[in-house]
Parts: sequence; C-alpha cells; structure tokens
Amino acid sequence: MMRTAPFILTVMLAMQGLLAIEAQASTIDPSQFTPPSFRIAETTNTPAALTSRGNDKYDTGDYQGAIADYNRALAIDANYANAYIERGNAKSSLGDKQGALADYDRGLQIDPNIPEGYYNRGITKYYSGDKQGAIADYDRAIKIKPNYAKAYVERGNAKDDLEDRQGALADYNRGIELNPMYAKAYYDRGLNKHRAENYKEALIDYDRAIQINPNYAAAYTNRGLVKYELGDKSAVMPDYNRAIEIDPNSANAHYNRGLLKYELGNSTDAIVDMEKAAKLFEKQ
Repeated sequence: MMRTAPFILTVMLAMQGLLAIEAQASTIDPSQFTPPSFRIAETTNTPAALTSRGNDKYDTGDYQGAIADYNRALAIDANYANAYIERGNAKSSLGDKQGALADYDRGLQIDPNIPEGYYNRGITKYYSGDKQGAIADYDRAIKIKPNYAKAYVERGNAKDDLEDRQGALADYNRGIELNPMYAKAYYDRGLNKHRAENYKEALIDYDRAIQINPNYAAAYTNRGLVKYELGDKSAVMPDYNRAIEIDPNSANAHYNRGLLKYELGNSTDAIVDMEKAAKLFEKQ
C-alpha cells in the first residue's frame, strides 16, 4: 500500500538520526566463489573440458546451463572432484544451499586438498547462518593455501558477525596485506571500524575501496554515513546520490538520503526518497 505524505513525514520525524548502514549482503553474490579449476581451450568432451565450459556459462549467469555441463562431466568421471565443487557454486548461486553443501562435501571427500572447495563451502555455510562452520572451512582453506586473501577477509566477516571484532580486524589486515587491491577487504574492514564508531579510520577504508572500485555503491552509502557522523554534512549528499546512481535499488541509500533531505528542509523530495525506500524494503 502506498504511504501517504503525512505518514512518511511522521516516520521521518520518528526516525530522524537513525541512519541505515549497509552491512554484509543477506544473499550470496555469485562472484564471491572461487573456481578450483583453470579454463582450458580444449573442445573435446573430457571432464576437464566440460567443467571448463560450465565455468564459462557460470560466468555469464547461466547457472542451469553450467550445472548441465558439470553433470555431463560427472557422468564421464564420477570422481572428478572439481566438477562437484563447481556444481556446488552454481547450486548455491541458485539458492540451493543444501544441494551445494552436498556437492562440496563430495568433492572434498574425493580430494581433501582443494582450498577453493573449503572456501566456497564456507561462503555457503555463512549465508546459511552457520558462522562457526564457515570459520572452520576458512581455517582449512588457509591451512592449505596460506596466502588466500579472500579466505582471510571472509573469515573476518564471520568473526565480526560473532562479535570477535579484534579477530576480524586481524583477518582483514592480513587479507589486505596479501592483496592490497582487493576493494571488498577495505570495505569490510571499514564496516568493522564503522560499527566500532571509529569513523575517521572507517572513512579512510571506504575511500580506498572506492578508489579501487569507483562503482562500489555500498561503500558510497556508508562513506556518506561516516561523513555525517564526523559532521561533514555538505559532503554527504553527493555520496548518497552516487550510490543511487550506481544502484537505483539501494533501499538504504534512498532511506538515508530521504532523512538528510528532510533535515535540510526539503520535505517534498524527502518523501519521494522515503516512499522509494519503503517499496524497496518491502521487496527484501
């Protein structure tokens, strides 16, 4: 049901000062997964070639087509571990977390030395709510591959969610040390510092994430928030505007921008943003 202007104004008055931080995504981003196998130019119907073709389809978002190729690979060789891991990634991206976990388990049973298998299973466990199980898998991935920057960062996220702030910070620092050009690592570390109300250092990390990835919508939203907290209100609106330009469906960015517009006396445009935010929140 459409909110009326008086209703939205009442909400803004009640919520003034309660800004919405962009936290970790609630759903899996398929780009988070790490494939264990390399792409090959081979065109024959070998398990490796079929898995490579499946990976290409995965990269285009054709997860069902990818699964079909992984199935063909496994029909030829039921013990081809990489195909199970890759199929797990595709299933997880489609929301079939239990099917994905079964594939990761089978792939790692066949070959227990695939660090990407533990990492990807950790991602799926994390988004299934099993944060401790995720940490155990990241631990195993790092033991096999000590320079696995993404595993350190994701382990940091799980620790942060479990309120082990210092343990999380140490993992973010290590991930950044290993890969100084990993934008998500700076964003996640910024979020850790943001939650601890260490706004100046959070701002530095959000700045760096945006420098590496100028299209990082969530980083713009959160950078606007810390600028607000630091009293630099004139610099807040451009960040919210940029976040919405990149991701028009960012409920938090519309919500925060609406509150800021209301605070600045622009109630008409504030209502437009708050109504948009309400619709987007309802879809989540």
